[in-house]
Amino acid sequence: MVAKERTIELEDLQSFDNVLNKLGVGKFQAKIFFLVTICGNFFNAPTYLFGQFGFYEMEYTCESWKTPDILGNISSLPGNECYKTVGGEMIECDSWNYDSSVRSSSVVEKFDLVCDRKSLVKNDKSVYFAGFFTAAFLLTAFSICDKFGRKKLLVVFLALSTAAQLLFPLAPTFVLLEVLRFVEGVGSLGTDTVTFCMLAECLAPGVRQYTLAHNMLYIVGVAAGGVLAYLVRGWVGWTVGLGAVNLAGLVLLVAFADESLRWYYATGRSEQFAKLLLKAAESNNTHVSPEAMRLLGDYRTGRAQIPVPSGMEAKSASLLDLLRRPKYLRRLLLLSVIWATCAISFYGLFLGATMLGVDVHAYIIIANLITFPARLLVFIVLPIIGRKPAYFIVLLGSAVCLYLVTFLNFDNYPPILKFMLAVAASCFVSCSFMTSWFYTGEVFPTTHRSTGISFCSCIGRLATIFGPQIARISDALEWNEFTTLVYAVLTTISCAIVLIFLPETRGKKMPDHINDSDLNMNTQIEQVETDDC
Repeated sequence: MVAKERTIELEDLQSFDNVLNKLGVGKFQAKIFFLVTICGNFFNAPTYLFGQFGFYEMEYTCESWKTPDILGNISSLPGNECYKTVGGEMIECDSWNYDSSVRSSSVVEKFDLVCDRKSLVKNDKSVYFAGFFTAAFLLTAFSICDKFGRKKLLVVFLALSTAAQLLFPLAPTFVLLEVLRFVEGVGSLGTDTVTFCMLAECLAPGVRQYTLAHNMLYIVGVAAGGVLAYLVRGWVGWTVGLGAVNLAGLVLLVAFADESLRWYYATGRSEQFAKLLLKAAESNNTHVSPEAMRLLGDYRTGRAQIPVPSGMEAKSASLLDLLRRPKYLRRLLLLSVIWATCAISFYGLFLGATMLGVDVHAYIIIANLITFPARLLVFIVLPIIGRKPAYFIVLLGSAVCLYLVTFLNFDNYPPILKFMLAVAASCFVSCSFMTSWFYTGEVFPTTHRSTGISFCSCIGRLATIFGPQIARISDALEWNEFTTLVYAVLTTISCAIVLIFLPETRGKKMPDHINDSDLNMNTQIEQVETDDC
């Protein structure tokens, strides 16, 4: 079936959503999808698994002791692989042998992160999430993505993540390795945020649910990282392999990716907007009327400018603009609670895979592969039942599974049941996280979209830094299920927030400027046409 001819008229240039509707979905969006989502997001997704596979906690035995002149079999003396007691004196182990049956090498082995240094392994997660928080803070407090553009920041963030991965094996000390881990955290979160913004801004409201491909491919990328870790059991080969793939994606982005067309429009960059719009129209086989062509020509020569509301230029965009408006302040606070819940639950469940007593490779691969069809289902139902019902359902599913894991007596059931419920909880939480990204991008204007998403993400990452403290409280209480109970309660609160306070956004126009959100959010638009790519 051949799509009917589309033409961008003069009046369409007064609203960017009308421009997107006339452009349809074609080669222009396909190029953005490949370069931004595949090269930027999919390739970079496995980096967060470094805490699992790079820092894999290998079993170990003491090879030599600091007091080697003790007679007899020292292994029979009271103590463990760290210390032995001889005549009331504590003897420390000097070096260790590591079990390479699961992973052939690990950062734990390279820097001997055992015994008194074992806590450094847990601290690594906080360092990595501190990088997440820093990236979110930079995007929020300084609005750097909204000021300088999407492509520039995407290249910078992806370059940071790639450089860190390639330099990991060269780190001579653990401190320098942790500095690189912090840099990787900054680059990974920044890449994730900017890729989402770029994809969201190239799609019209009628097909905006395709933004969820950003999150779905992230999960596939994580699973692919697990497969690579299974095939390459050494941490050096694994991380260098990921870095090489990211480097290839970075080169493609620099060479072929375009800036966000919507960002050009919203920030009044008339010349760049006109050039890229004509390029997009040609790619999608969309005609431009003579009247619209004349106006675009004036844009290119500087004789006319895109009308941008006073004070709404990208150079003046800041978090304060959102905080000064009660509507946006309320949305920031409410969504931040949900983001914090999703983040702390998501990373707590996935990065706590070794606590389940299963093969870490199998858990990462299986959990993510099961999550993919669940996210695909959310992708299908979002345009049918709306954002709020879908958001509520996935959060409710998370809460139910977490309550079952907490209170069900698994002594009376097969051991696999707890594993299945944990995977189901991870699946629902992952879907909740995906929906949070999608929904948050719809309720903030283009000039402040990256700022709004980054603020919520910033709060979420801050929560993950303190997440390990919940596990420590659980250990102190000697109640292993305390952690999942906290997750369940937070998820229940998030369910109430979605149900009572948040607006529906299905089929609504995405606001371009901070003062026109009310009009756009109450305006239905026609379904966009698609074109064969």
